Amino acid sequence: MTLEIEVKLSEVEIRLKDQTGKIIAKDGWTDQNSLSRNLLVRIDRLLKKNQFRLDDLREAHYLAASPSYTAGRIADIVAQGISSHLTNFPKALQ
Repeated sequence: MTLEIEVKLSEVEIRLKDQTGKIIAKDGWTDQNSLSRNLLVRIDRLLKKNQFRLDDLREAHYLAASPSYTAGRIADIVAQGISSHLTNFPKALQ
């Protein structure tokens, strides 16, 4: 399963996709300069609501759609951090 994070102006959407690219769950909201506070909480909530765990993910991506440098960097760093965790830690240690 893949996590996608997309930020367009003040609109944020996170999606969980299966191996075929089909969206199996999503969440969206209007961000008011609070992306750094809300993004990880929303990702966690989306996973729990759909009975998934972080280690069910294969990868995470940020879709570059934001003209805001700061929002784009926050979303990109979160996606990179999740991907790094999934790549660098064996499932047995999680």
